[in-house]
Amino acid sequence: MPAKPPEPSLSPQQLRANIAAGRVGPLYLIEGTDEVLKSELAGLFADAIEPELRAFNVERLYGTDAGLEPRSIADAVKTLPMMAAQRVVVVLQAERVLTPSRESEASDDALKPLVECIEQPVESTTLVFVTHEPLHGARRVTKLLKKHAITVECGGLGPSAQLAREIEERAAEIGVTVDRGAVARLIQLSAGDTGKLRADTERVLVFVGQGTVTAAHVEQVAERVERSTDPWGLTNALEAGDARTALRELRLRLDAGDNIFAMLGQIAWAIRKPNGRMPEHRLRPAVDAMLRTDIALKSSGGNPRMLLERLIVELCGDGVRQG
Repeated sequence: MPAKPPEPSLSPQQLRANIAAGRVGPLYLIEGTDEVLKSELAGLFADAIEPELRAFNVERLYGTDAGLEPRSIADAVKTLPMMAAQRVVVVLQAERVLTPSRESEASDDALKPLVECIEQPVESTTLVFVTHEPLHGARRVTKLLKKHAITVECGGLGPSAQLAREIEERAAEIGVTVDRGAVARLIQLSAGDTGKLRADTERVLVFVGQGTVTAAHVEQVAERVERSTDPWGLTNALEAGDARTALRELRLRLDAGDNIFAMLGQIAWAIRKPNGRMPEHRLRPAVDAMLRTDIALKSSGGNPRMLLERLIVELCGDGVRQG
């Protein structure tokens, strides 16, 4: 019996609602420029599995891992759930596996086990591909994935009417209303940046708390578009123990959609680099804090922004400084 065709695409809000309602399909592609949102949505699939069963039924794989092969992903997908109805396999930076830099007959052969899982999804496993860079549209595997997977686009602002609905729906979730002027101002201030629109919306909703959000509230709370001008500003601030500057740089980069794992790697490099400026007595606790954060991010152990902010505070705080 042929598989039921998937919905062609979902908005992030629709995906959240589907997962909350238990309506989860077997195959998803999460793509776009908003790294924070992509990470959050990928984590929701894992969160849908009961906490005590996640160790057996949630698997996170990374396209950047040198040893990761398409067959390894296919084997993970075909593994039966343990003491649960569903299993979740999330492949991050999936473009590294799906569309390797060189397309050849050998790479096509290597992809066959994965192509099988795409063409005939395993109903007991939810397979989620999360890309950091766009997939090569001409590749056969990309065309198959676009055909069979439910696609969720994270980044790039859609029509204003759609954005307005999403803002109003988010406000309704916490019992607040948003007038038209406030919605229009939020969209205008976002300047095409979905991460900023989401952050400003959350900020103003928390600020108002109850009642109706107005354009005046947005003016008070929403931040103007600001970009980091120093690619090493975050690590330089960490080495100097300057928490305030480090948190500001982190916020700017997260709002700009920078990859959280790329930032974590840069922080790790700053801690471990030879002849670095971090004092010897701070190194061991700093490395321990890094490892805890890395594990938490990879196991959906909390909101990525909060985890990274906590790491920054710990790296710059007295606990790390004093050892």
